[in-house]
Amino acid sequence: MESHISPARSRMYVETEGMTLKTAAQICGCGWIGDPGAVITGVSTDSRDACPGMLFVAVKGERFDGHDFTAKAFEGGAAAAMVSRAPDPSDGGNYIVADDTVAAFGRLASAHKREISPLTIAVTGSVGKTTTREYISAVLSRKYRVAATTDNLNSEIGLPVVLLRLRPGDEALVAEMGMQGLGEISYLSRMAQPDVAVITNIGTSHIGLLGSRENIAKAKLEIRDGLKKGGRLILNGHEPLLSGIEGAIYVSDCPDDKDADLRITGYRADGEGHGVFTLEAKDGTEYRDIVIPTLGIHTALDASYAFAAGLSCGMSADEIREGLLSFRPAAMRQHIFRLGGAVVIEDCYNASPESVAAALRVLETVADRDGLRRCAVLGDMLELGDRSEELHRLTGKRAGESGVKLLIAVGEYSKTLAEAALESGTEKAYTAENAEEAGMMMKKLIREGDAVLVKASRGIGLERAIAVFGDGER
Repeated sequence: MESHISPARSRMYVETEGMTLKTAAQICGCGWIGDPGAVITGVSTDSRDACPGMLFVAVKGERFDGHDFTAKAFEGGAAAAMVSRAPDPSDGGNYIVADDTVAAFGRLASAHKREISPLTIAVTGSVGKTTTREYISAVLSRKYRVAATTDNLNSEIGLPVVLLRLRPGDEALVAEMGMQGLGEISYLSRMAQPDVAVITNIGTSHIGLLGSRENIAKAKLEIRDGLKKGGRLILNGHEPLLSGIEGAIYVSDCPDDKDADLRITGYRADGEGHGVFTLEAKDGTEYRDIVIPTLGIHTALDASYAFAAGLSCGMSADEIREGLLSFRPAAMRQHIFRLGGAVVIEDCYNASPESVAAALRVLETVADRDGLRRCAVLGDMLELGDRSEELHRLTGKRAGESGVKLLIAVGEYSKTLAEAALESGTEKAYTAENAEEAGMMMKKLIREGDAVLVKASRGIGLERAIAVFGDGER
């Protein structure tokens, strides 16, 4: 079942070495209809990928039901379809019939992953999981051939795609795991069966769905459910909701946290866009002057999880240091560049009260380093439920207290953000309904000598504000 992603197709299409309909059905624990010897050479959940040899997996979502597109997939040449509703025998075609197509898709991917058998590190958390994933990938690549989650393929549909992309020769896998509710990370963890699992933190993201930080912690800790026997669990040592777990490796960004297995001391920015810090182990061992190409102690913490993961995987400190320094941020996460005479901090892939607070500290570092005015374009933080008003007000207050002189607030809670910022020290605050309007405001208000942080939840699309501000320069 060798597999690779075809660059000519969508990100959800995965080519395989080839298996028969019968073999695929048996792997999934399902029955089949049609020619048991029909050869499957690719898998996708999108009928638009239809081509000879493809297995189309019909998934029922909130807005669309993949079963409605099965005929279209066959018209495009698909070899078979995985469905949860038995077709009319007169329709013809080859089918795998599953009670739950998503679960069957996961079993197919998990079987392929077991065949490749890479060292597997799973990462979850309310904030920082993607940066941590990328830091771990950079570290492991100094010793292993590494495959990793890309984009946002961290769900019950996305993770199987990541697993099916594994190729013979891949020695390590770094899998990010997201969630919307209880039970989801448990499912993903059991699918991936990690050797090492990391929980970066417990924040307020998804609190609107789960109701409390305690429930968020419970959901994140489900990552243990698939952890292999003897596997290592790496946790945030400064989070009470994760404390007291026997055998866990605790990593902390608090210099005084001497109970942590690894703690950050002496963090500083070097003036060239690097963070520099020391990691001190509980036994007194010090790893001095670790250099990372990102700013903010929150990214030093992400790098420290990668350091702990590297040690757990038998890597030397020198290998880990080299890996950390080779890190490159994922798209729209702490990209710092000059545009229109200003310094822009693009960090608009996602947002929560915790991540905005961390980003404001980065803004402070960048602005103070070059003597720039602190400005921010902050948009709505989603999935905060009935605490949305409260947490947006808190974030506006933090913006004002952190020295933001000019704020452009975007979205439903823009007025709340702006009012709280003005009450807390911000000199000028404006509101915009959407990203494009915010971009037009940036063109009028942001000037040479400014440092501007751009951050919001993914659904706000604040990268469009940067595009308008820069007149398409990027």
